[in-house]
Amino acid sequence: TQDGQTHYVISGTGQQASDIQNVFKNIEITPPKDMNTGGDIHGKMTISGTISSTNGAASHQGATVPQDLTILPVTDAMTIAVEVANTAEDVATNLKITLSNPNDGSKTELLDNSITIKITETWNDDAQDTGTGKGTLTDTSGKYNVTYNSGTDTYTITPKNAADNFKVGTAITGLQYTPASNRDGDVKFEVSVKNKETGSILELDSTGKAEIKVTPVIDAVLNATTVIATGTEDQIIAGVDLANPVKLVITADAFPDKSEKIGNIILDEVPNGFTVWYNDGTNLVMATNIGQTSGTVLNYGAFDLTPNIAGDDTVTRNKWLVPTTDGVMPEIYINAPENWAGDFNFKAQISIKEENLSTAQKFVVPVTGTITPVADGVTIDPTKTFGDAFSWIDLKLNANMKDVDGSEVMNLELGGLGKNAQFRLEGNLIDVDATYNTTTSKWELKGITYDQINNVQFTNDKSGTVTVTATTSEVDKDGNVIKVNEVDLTSAATVQTTFELKLADTIGDFKLDAGVSLDFDNLGAITTLKGINTIDLSAAGANNLLNLTLEDVLAMSDNLGEITIKGKAEDTVTLKVGNGWEVGAKSGGFTEYTNTDNSNVIVKIEDLIQPTII
Repeated sequence: TQDGQTHYVISGTGQQASDIQNVFKNIEITPPKDMNTGGDIHGKMTISGTISSTNGAASHQGATVPQDLTILPVTDAMTIAVEVANTAEDVATNLKITLSNPNDGSKTELLDNSITIKITETWNDDAQDTGTGKGTLTDTSGKYNVTYNSGTDTYTITPKNAADNFKVGTAITGLQYTPASNRDGDVKFEVSVKNKETGSILELDSTGKAEIKVTPVIDAVLNATTVIATGTEDQIIAGVDLANPVKLVITADAFPDKSEKIGNIILDEVPNGFTVWYNDGTNLVMATNIGQTSGTVLNYGAFDLTPNIAGDDTVTRNKWLVPTTDGVMPEIYINAPENWAGDFNFKAQISIKEENLSTAQKFVVPVTGTITPVADGVTIDPTKTFGDAFSWIDLKLNANMKDVDGSEVMNLELGGLGKNAQFRLEGNLIDVDATYNTTTSKWELKGITYDQINNVQFTNDKSGTVTVTATTSEVDKDGNVIKVNEVDLTSAATVQTTFELKLADTIGDFKLDAGVSLDFDNLGAITTLKGINTIDLSAAGANNLLNLTLEDVLAMSDNLGEITIKGKAEDTVTLKVGNGWEVGAKSGGFTEYTNTDNSNVIVKIEDLIQPTII
């Protein structure tokens, strides 16, 4: 090397015509790696040669002869780095692609300014997706067009704008791969580009590869909205010989992945008195009761089967095992006691197995079983009834209710009774919820419990034909009628019938039964009180005579006009205004009330009573 120039000296002996020329022909000059004329490693190769020759003592120094050589470019393959992370089933993963070519440098040209990606998926699960079974490649950056080529099963990626053209050495980001729905296995990515070096006629296909694993996951989502137990009181399900069943259903959208299967099912904290059944493919079979739930696992506590009945014991809770065959959930039914309706809480423990996962996932789902109540109705067979006017009489309905767990009450509609009629329950003397409907002129009795339906008593002022319509209603523990979709759960009329009421007249001394009151405004014509000279209100409890008029006294006393009223401090007497009542003399513990419209009328009221003129 001299003055920055490299000199090679080739020496030897021989004849010009043969030896020396042969040496020249065999000289090879190799330029520096990847250098070409005008290339990234710029070089213009100039070769200069000086020939010196000697012959004995004589020598000759030739002139320096330069020669310019052109080095043509040759295309080198691209280096393509593909970065993509392992992912889980149904979870997208991002691709990062970096193109480089250290040999050709900036003279590297991407033909068509596009890249091609081939995705090869090898799924491990046997279950076949309902779709194509292929994942998808998308662009999340908005910079690229992504075109799927069905014929070659590849994607072509091209920039939408020149500013986003692919550049050597600049990472391509924004591409995202999403595995086929619910599939797991191995996925290979092969990224290829067609490139050449500027000035070269050689075009190359360059590739880069990467491989990831898509791991399986359990997709099933079981919660209180996907595990449902519903039914209707005493409604028979076709093919299921159970009196009051609830079907346990896991909604279809809970199992989007066909490679997942159900293991054994345990229903825990099912109230005692309820039984669990399943269809084994041929028959309805009772599940295995594996014992009473107890200890710290008992979340819901003891259960009240008959919340409308006071004083009965609560029941314990049980655990039931339901087997599965081939991972398929059988039809499962929870059979409640006959005529029972309402809500009951329990837990469904369900294990889910994934084909390529060694460990099953266990779901413990709180479930509220619901049986919609239905009013079952009542049968009645009333008989002819006898009694005294204005006295308590048994309402002889001979009634029978189907549902006697306290969840239903009887309602009656009675026609043909006077507006002054009264109602109570025999024995405990409790008034019945009774309302007189002035539009229909009928009495409406509501809320008579199953154990009191034949204990109703009534009073009336005269004989006649009584019409009866009987229904039942489902009620909550507070006695309120249950509504479904804003409609009362009341049975259609199970019977509409009549009975004859025969009442004897009351003559002379008239002693009101306990709890009986007379409102003369509601009596109309008085026909069954005849020759009355004494009205006794002294029976236990408050008895009332209300709105007594001059005409009422004359009618009851057969126009004799004198009546004595006995009673206690809690009793009430009101004399109706407009009839000229005046306070008269006191004698023997009684006060006389006279009437200016008829001097023959005298009403003597015991002083313990505090009458009122209204």
